[in-house]
Amino acid sequence: MANLLYPKGKQNFISGNINLVSGTIKVVLIDTGTYTYSALHDAYDDLSGVVGTPSEILTKTQTQ
Repeated sequence: MANLLYPKGKQNFISGNINLVSGTIKVVLIDTGTYTYSALHDAYDDLSGVVGTPSEILTKTQTQ
């Protein structure tokens, strides 16, 4: 599951609504022992098992 994209996120990447270089992209660690993936999850508040606080990726590059 570490490299899975949520359907809503994938839709927004493809449509150009999320800009990987100039947009604000945050990451957070998830305890997979307490979280169960659901394709219906579409926002941070749908997550459980969050470890720590979300951190923004400050240096981003995009290739191909």
